[in-house]
Amino acid sequence: MFTTRLIATSEDLAALEGPWNALADGVPLRSWTWLATWWKHYGGASAGPRSADRQLRVVAAYKSVDHSNELVGVAP
Repeated sequence: MFTTRLIATSEDLAALEGPWNALADGVPLRSWTWLATWWKHYGGASAGPRSADRQLRVVAAYKSVDHSNELVGVAP
């Protein structure tokens, strides 16, 4: 069974760092590090006054295995 979760805060995004980077399998442009850095500089409030209306949206997909959720995909 799969479930999805909408990630809309920087704190929730930060919680995905380890599992997301494991999914990226060493490919830099797929990594959490890449997206989080991009969001910090171009999307978030610190990107300047023109970015105030931008909102973080990432869909995280989980596979339920033995009552624990395993991150199996992300869609930024």
